[in-house]
Amino acid sequence: MKIPLMLLLCLSHALADVLTAAAGPFPMKTLPPPAAAIKDPALQSAIEALKSAVKSRDMESLLKIVHPEVKVDFGGAGGLEDFRKAWALDQNPLDSPLWKALDQVLAFEGATEGDYYIFPYFFALWPDEFDGYEFAIVSGAKVNIRRSPDTTAGVIRQASYEIVRMEESPEGEQPESTIGDETHPWRKVGLSSGETGYVWGKFLRSPLDFRLGLRNFAGVWKLAFFLAGD
Repeated sequence: MKIPLMLLLCLSHALADVLTAAAGPFPMKTLPPPAAAIKDPALQSAIEALKSAVKSRDMESLLKIVHPEVKVDFGGAGGLEDFRKAWALDQNPLDSPLWKALDQVLAFEGATEGDYYIFPYFFALWPDEFDGYEFAIVSGAKVNIRRSPDTTAGVIRQASYEIVRMEESPEGEQPESTIGDETHPWRKVGLSSGETGYVWGKFLRSPLDFRLGLRNFAGVWKLAFFLAGD
């Protein structure tokens, strides 16, 4: 079947408009850490116990905080046994990637969502109009947005807890830089102005990255889920 030339031209222009809109400006939105203090002493105690267990890599203390039916993924896995298997805690618990994952999540403030207290806070506060598969947050204050993926590149501007659009890097490349003792890839992002730049990976988080939820079970706060994805 032949498609009229005029129709092809119209479709081509429409597609170009859609792609331009997708890559263009969008409403600016920031999600600064909540300033409200935790008023529930039992919750505060549970958070302190969790952070202490993670800092010392104390599996026994950690498992006391984990609920027996903890959720570990969206595929139906749950419970302490699945939690142990998911993080290889029965093999070499001190070397489990769980500790680093928990430490990164707990470095942020938390926030309440329904019956849960969630880390990081921006998962609980994430606005519906920003697709979690498309957007991420600059997870720090005064983070440099650079013109190219290099610590010596010019700075477009700084961003603080700002939602940005994830962009494809040229040819899928993600150069890395080491700052201090940490190495992270550079991520190309789109700003609300329509400009694009690069953020060092330490300061960029997706709302679909790992997050944990604490929930009050009969007066005792327990880790009810620790998972990533959607």
